[in-house]
Amino acid sequence: MKRQRGFVLPAVLMLISVLLLFAAVRHFFSRNQLIQAAHDANYEKSFHLAMGGLESADNLFKKAVAFFNDARPETLPKLAKAPPELASILKSLLNADGLPYSRKERVPLESYMFNHLQHNWEEFATLKVEMELRDIEPLVAPSPFAGPIPDPREARILVLLHAEAVVNGAVARICRYREAKLVNILPSILGKFVIYLRQQGPSSNNSFDDRFAGPDMLKDTPLMVFSGKSSGLSSLNPAAAAEFFEKQGWVFLGGDAPWVIGSGPGGGNANYASALQKNDLQTFAIEPPDEFSSLNYLAYYSQPEYLSPELKSLSYNKVLQGINDELFSSRIRISGSKNRPTPTNVVGKVIAKSALIQGLKNTHNGRFAPYPFLQESQFHGHSWPGMSSEAAMTMEENFAGVFQRYKSRMSVVLEERYNAINLRALNFPAAPMNSAIMVDPKNLPAGTRVPDLSKRLHVDNNPASFIDANSGNLYQLFADDGRKLFEGNLSGFEDLSHLVSKTVLSFDKQSEFYKDIESEKKEYLINNAYLIKGDLLIDKPLKSVDGCGGMIIVKGDITIQNEIIAPDQEPVVLISTGGNIRIATSGRIQAGLIALKGQIQAASAVNIEGILSAQELSLAKLSPLGLRQLSYNENFDVTDSATYMRAFRLFMPEDGITFVK
Repeated sequence: MKRQRGFVLPAVLMLISVLLLFAAVRHFFSRNQLIQAAHDANYEKSFHLAMGGLESADNLFKKAVAFFNDARPETLPKLAKAPPELASILKSLLNADGLPYSRKERVPLESYMFNHLQHNWEEFATLKVEMELRDIEPLVAPSPFAGPIPDPREARILVLLHAEAVVNGAVARICRYREAKLVNILPSILGKFVIYLRQQGPSSNNSFDDRFAGPDMLKDTPLMVFSGKSSGLSSLNPAAAAEFFEKQGWVFLGGDAPWVIGSGPGGGNANYASALQKNDLQTFAIEPPDEFSSLNYLAYYSQPEYLSPELKSLSYNKVLQGINDELFSSRIRISGSKNRPTPTNVVGKVIAKSALIQGLKNTHNGRFAPYPFLQESQFHGHSWPGMSSEAAMTMEENFAGVFQRYKSRMSVVLEERYNAINLRALNFPAAPMNSAIMVDPKNLPAGTRVPDLSKRLHVDNNPASFIDANSGNLYQLFADDGRKLFEGNLSGFEDLSHLVSKTVLSFDKQSEFYKDIESEKKEYLINNAYLIKGDLLIDKPLKSVDGCGGMIIVKGDITIQNEIIAPDQEPVVLISTGGNIRIATSGRIQAGLIALKGQIQAASAVNIEGILSAQELSLAKLSPLGLRQLSYNENFDVTDSATYMRAFRLFMPEDGITFVK
C-alpha cells in the first residue's frame, strides 16, 4: 500500500507539471497570436491607408500632368496659373523652364486629402507620400550625321509615387511607377513649312489651263496655300518686313529641277487668282528716234498680266501666239490668293512666271494696239499675229526696222526668282521702286531699303534673303532663341525615326487604336503619341480637345475619310513613315500631314489647317472650282521658342504598375 502511494504522488505531480507546462505554452502562443493578429490588423489598416494615399497622389499627379499638357494661354505660366490643389505638386514637378525634370531625392507631396485620410484612422497613424522622377535616357541620341538636331530635354522618364503609412507601429510601403516620355509634339523642322515637297513628281506643277473669265468652265481647281498673315500689294513697311516673313509658314519645293509657279487668273474669281500679281497699266512717252514720237496722242504702255492660253487667242489679239509655251499656270498657288495674299519665304529652286502685255495706247480714244511676241524673222515678215500686214509694216517702220528696239517693247513672258515678288508687298514711297514692274533683287537702286536677312534660315552658311532665291546644298534652321534645329540638305531629309521614338502607345491593328482612344461619350480623342504598325483608315471623326493634342505615327498608308478637329493650341500630327496619305474628304482637317517617303494624294476637295509635308503631292482633277486649300497653323512653328515650349507634353500609360515593398 505504501508502495502504491509512493508511485501515485510523483505521477500526479508530473501530470500537474505537464498541465501547467501546456497551459504556459498555450498562454505564450495565444498571446503571440493575439499580438500578431493585432499587428496584422494594424498592417492591414496601414496598407489601406497607404493605398488610399497612393491613389490620392496618383489622381493628383494625373491632374497635374493634364494641367501641364494643356497649352491654352490662360494656363501659362504654369506655376503662376496653377489651381491651388495642384500648386504644390507642380512646384515639385516643374523646373524654372516649366518642364518636368528629374531630381536625386524624393519630393514629399502635400494635399488636404492626405491629412483627411490620416485623421480618419487611429490616433497613432502617420502617412507620407513622395514623388520621384528619374531620367532613363534621352529620346534621341546626338548624331554626327546631317538632319534634325535632337532636343536633349526630350527624354524617357521613370515616374515613381511612394506611399508609407504607419498604424500603431505597423508599417506599409507601396510604390507605383510608370515610364513616361517628355516629348514635343511638333514635327521637327517640318512644322515651319506650310508645304514641304521633296520633289515635283512625274507631272509638271505648271499645268493648270486657267481662264480670265468663266470659272465654271475650268477643268481643275488649284491648291490655294495660305502661309499665315495676309499682306497685299505695297502694304508692308520694309523695316518691319523681316519680322513678318520670319513668322510666316514657309514653303520648301525641293529637287534638282526648278519649280515654275505660273500666275493664274482663277477663272476671274479672286479667291482662286494668284496673289501679288500687279495689273496696273503704265504709260510711257515715246522718245526719238522712234517715228511715233511726233504723235503726241500715242504712248507706249506696259501691263503685267496672269498667264492663260487665251493670250494666244483672237480675243486677246493673239498677243502671245508666237510663244512656244502653253501658258498654263501653277496647280499650287503658294502665296495665297488675290483676295487673301499671304507672301512668304520660299526655299528651293523656284521661279515665278507671268505675262507682260505691251504696245501702243491712243490717249485720245483710249484704244490699245498690243505688240505681239515675235521672233526676228517674223518682225521682218509683215505677218504679225493679230495685225494686218499694213499695220505690221507701220509698226516696223516705227522702230526703223531694228528688231532689238522692238524687242524691248513687245509682249513677253517674264520669269524671276520667286521671292522677288515679295518686293511687290513692300511699301516703297517713291520712284522707281513704287512703279517698277519687275526688279532684280541683286541690282536694286542705291539706297533702297529692303527687309533684313533671316536669322532663322541660313543657306550654304549665309543668312537667307526674303526677296531673293534661297537654294543651296546646306540648309540650317534656327529658333528665335538661337538654338540650332536642323543642318543638312532639305531635299534629302526623309528619316523620321526621331519622331517614332516619341510614341508611347503601340498597336498592331487600327481596331486596337480606336478602342484605346474611344471615350465614354463615344468620341475618339487624341491625347498621346501613338504608333500603329499597319495601315490606318480614318473613317470616324477624330478630336483633340483642350489639354490634348498628340501624334499618330503609322508605318503603312493613311486614308482620311472623316474630319480631324483640334484647337489651335493643341496640334495633331499624322505621319506615315513608309507609305502614302490619301485625303478623301472635304471635311476640315486640323492637323499636320507628313509622308516624306511617299505621296500625299488629294482625291477630292480638301480643307487642311496645319501643314503638309511629302515626297510628292498628287492632286486629282477637281471641276468646277471647289474648296481646295491649305492654311498654315502658326502653332506648328518650331522656330518660335514660345510656341515650341507650349508643345511639350508628358505622355504616359493610363495605368501604372503597383507593388508592395
